[in-house]
Amino acid sequence: MINVKEAIEDRVRYEHAAETSTLKERAADIVAEFGGSWTFIASFSVFVVVWVVLNCLSHAIDPYPYILLNLILSCLSVFQAPFILMSQNRMAHIDRRRAEEDYKINLKAELEIQSLHEKLDALSRRLASLPEFVTAL
Repeated sequence: MINVKEAIEDRVRYEHAAETSTLKERAADIVAEFGGSWTFIASFSVFVVVWVVLNCLSHAIDPYPYILLNLILSCLSVFQAPFILMSQNRMAHIDRRRAEEDYKINLKAELEIQSLHEKLDALSRRLASLPEFVTAL
């Protein structure tokens, strides 16, 4: 039989484990959070526009095909993608634990409700036979 108190304590432990992640996990979360934000999109868009404008006007570092800019974008993608995937995997693991605990609690509630139904059915049968018992007296 599932103990609700233990399930709640397990959930608290899982929540605490999510908060006390390793340095690598926190770094992955920070990179994923920033990489998926509007701040990142806006700042990187500004960077690309400034890069293109500066190189169109002065041909300083990277002329028109912008090969260096392409290399920078590719490197950013190569390094950013694994961080995002690590963060998503960790969050999926935490969500899976929560779902398991929710299932256990729901199962316990269902068993308790089933037990109550059985008790109500027994009481209903006893009440149904009560008029016969009273008339027999």
